[in-house]
Amino acid sequence: MDLKKNKSGFTLVEMIVALSIFMIFIGVAFSSYLHITRVQRDLNEIRKMYSEVRNLVSMVAGEAREMTIDYDCYFSQEGVCFDVSFAQTTNRSDSLALLSKDGLKRTIFRYVKEPQEQGEEESGKVQLIKQDRRNIEELFQTVGRFQGEFADITFEGVNINDLAFVITPRRNPFSYETYLLNQYQFQPQTALFLEVGKKFQTQPDFSLNIQTALSSRVYGEVKSEPELF
Repeated sequence: MDLKKNKSGFTLVEMIVALSIFMIFIGVAFSSYLHITRVQRDLNEIRKMYSEVRNLVSMVAGEAREMTIDYDCYFSQEGVCFDVSFAQTTNRSDSLALLSKDGLKRTIFRYVKEPQEQGEEESGKVQLIKQDRRNIEELFQTVGRFQGEFADITFEGVNINDLAFVITPRRNPFSYETYLLNQYQFQPQTALFLEVGKKFQTQPDFSLNIQTALSSRVYGEVKSEPELF
């Protein structure tokens, strides 16, 4: 009786080759997984940064929609109205001063540059203050949490590299001084210019320049001074 049996199997070389192919496949799959995870994380970071920028623009646009330009604030004496002013020869300003139609509420946004170390990108902070008064003969008082000072609008993931407002016309079209000057006789308009970038080196590359018009629903003359009889 023949007790011999045919024995089949993998040789050592075949096992090593198969294992090598399997390890290469695992390596490629793991590398792809890491890449997809990194891309997804970067996309989530960028979405958050876009969201912060969108929230800022929406906040400013919302205030501008219900109010109009407070020209008295831009041409007030030094030290009054937080030194809000235009650039010397242009309609550009780092502040947006807004006044309600009844002249009793004021909102001011401003951009303040922060000192930077050598080699760092220029950046700054956006601040907000709100004021009100009981009648137009009184001085404005700050309200709520502001306590006479501007409050910082904080951003978790973006640097505000620049923020400016271009306001036209430069002078109040409803004032006595400009009433007969044609170059000032149109509804005040504001354009917002915003430049943002990433806040931390570990974040994905991100930069965004925004230019948008801020429309107001307030038309015609706004009460800002006591009426003259």
